[in-house]
Amino acid sequence: MSPRHGEVQRLRRLFSSRRFRREEKSFVIEGPELVVAALDAGWVIERAFTSPEIHHSEASQRAAQRVIAEGFEVTELGAGVLERVADATTPQPIAAVVTMKEPAASSILDGGVVVVLDNVRDPGNLGAVARVAEASGCSGLVLSGNVTDPLGPKALRASTGSLLRIGVLEYSTFAEAGQALADAEISLIGTSSHAGIDFGSLAWPQRRGIVLGNEAQGLSEEAIAACESLVSIPLAAPVESLNVAVAAGILCFAAQRRLRSSSDQSVGSTMHSVSGGDQA
Repeated sequence: MSPRHGEVQRLRRLFSSRRFRREEKSFVIEGPELVVAALDAGWVIERAFTSPEIHHSEASQRAAQRVIAEGFEVTELGAGVLERVADATTPQPIAAVVTMKEPAASSILDGGVVVVLDNVRDPGNLGAVARVAEASGCSGLVLSGNVTDPLGPKALRASTGSLLRIGVLEYSTFAEAGQALADAEISLIGTSSHAGIDFGSLAWPQRRGIVLGNEAQGLSEEAIAACESLVSIPLAAPVESLNVAVAAGILCFAAQRRLRSSSDQSVGSTMHSVSGGDQA
């Protein structure tokens, strides 16, 4: 196929446009690891595309063979075509168009720990938080507000497959997300670097949502008002804040540790006190 072929033009738009992805109810994954992860997670691949460079990549060849074995189509593009439409600066030699599917809200909201991201804009952060959530055993992600696309190529790459395995619920406003979480009897724990108690001293509720806000502004007033508690991660001076994914990792593992613990006693952290700044 040439760059002007209709399927190639559609592929280009799926790479570049969130609105088009929603209209088509499809998205694109790139690289053998994500292709295999999608197949393992039961996603339907509409079609996979390869570049001539696939003949130099055993991993990509195996991924293409797996796609064919599961009954999906693989189309080889001409030299340089995939490079011209892909999102990455140096694209991998296999990409695939995947059909969207609706997540089961109950499977996400009926679990023990949910990560709530409000107005998080960086796709790398979103992907990294998804990895943390999956690695720590959280039941899923809840996204609200002006959040970057969880099915965009940058977020998917950053998640290294986690966004294909962990459930994600999206709401246009925090009010809608908060209502869904309240209906599921999930207590919200907000994060801040200048307010709240040491996260290690919190008596974490059994069903909780860890709420993290925008990278620059932190939590909105609406989100803060909906939270049952605010926690901080004590930092040694002069550090004032942490990357949102780092903060999510610390809190997710702390919450899961507390959930598994049979002790009723609070265990404080041994870190130094905070000296201002907004935590992402």
